[in-house]
Amino acid sequence: MTRGELCLGEQLPTEQELCGLYNVSRITARKALVLLHEAGIIERSRGRGSFVAKLPDAVPQPGHSAGSTPSVRPTRPKATEIGIIRSTSTAPGSERDDWWASILRALESRLQEEDFHPTGLPPPVAGASPAPLLARLDELGERLAGLVFLANAEMIPFLPTLEKRGLPWVSINQIHRRQTSNFVAVDNHGGGYTVGRLFAQLGYAPVVVVGPELGRRISTADKFFGFMQGYLEAGRFSTDVRYLPIPDLGSSDENARRLRSQLDRADRPRAIFCVGDLLAATVLRLCQELRLSVPEDLAVVGGTGLLFAEHTTPPMTLLAQPMQEVGHEAAGFLIEMIRTGDRHLPGRFIPSPLMVRASCPGAAPGAAS
Repeated sequence: MTRGELCLGEQLPTEQELCGLYNVSRITARKALVLLHEAGIIERSRGRGSFVAKLPDAVPQPGHSAGSTPSVRPTRPKATEIGIIRSTSTAPGSERDDWWASILRALESRLQEEDFHPTGLPPPVAGASPAPLLARLDELGERLAGLVFLANAEMIPFLPTLEKRGLPWVSINQIHRRQTSNFVAVDNHGGGYTVGRLFAQLGYAPVVVVGPELGRRISTADKFFGFMQGYLEAGRFSTDVRYLPIPDLGSSDENARRLRSQLDRADRPRAIFCVGDLLAATVLRLCQELRLSVPEDLAVVGGTGLLFAEHTTPPMTLLAQPMQEVGHEAAGFLIEMIRTGDRHLPGRFIPSPLMVRASCPGAAPGAAS
């Protein structure tokens, strides 16, 4: 490499080939590769081989004086660009847009600390040509070190392309339930479990869980089934739980109508867990209109950790969504894949803690477990 026989990014011979080329033992060849790897001169990728990562200082060769300039072979560009694909579903002002903004800040900060450069890429659109995204990948070429994207159905058709190109990638959240690797997500099941146990320990019955249709979002289903597990394990009954499907996570008139129908029932719920904070804020507003006291008449818990929730009346108890931790972890996850050469690592969940405020108290000491 000091003589320019190999350039940056070029693949080295295998251990067996090195044995034949230099008439050395397999142990000697392996040790040499280990020393080069530890010095940062080569990168080793399981299943792919060893590649030149850094050129060592040139050593004067016979025929070259110390002051002469040896011939230099052109080097390949170093892979430092990280493509970031934003989902088309993160509409400005939406809860998902607020999450993505927090994730992006932490993601970019961590990448830049490690000398990687975030680069925005056009998101795939259902039914549209993938040409813009593929063209951008081709344009970046060998400078592209990896990809991060927000999980959505539109990305599923592109995964084989990423795998074929050998690009490391990490999704924010799981694309589908069968995905067990290459993702970072909030532990929504664990968060729902916490709320379910809290409602049970406080003796709340009946209770209502509010969210979109369970089949639409993995996060919604995880919160609901986690809630059910926590509620039942704490000694309550499934018949005390109702699920109210609503069109979306916003504060629309239709959502308000459906929520009001629950509060006008003879068997009005004692507590409501909303998988979105905007829904929970709508419940708090309806309680004021109906002269219901919170939490004495109705306890309310939100589920998306939005910043405005501490300013509601009363301040909202909610599941925190640690999006900055998600972004930081996703960047570290991808950097680990780039450096180790691993292309599939087990997915990682970030805990979703409960932030107790006035809209729902915490369990009293000694409450039934």
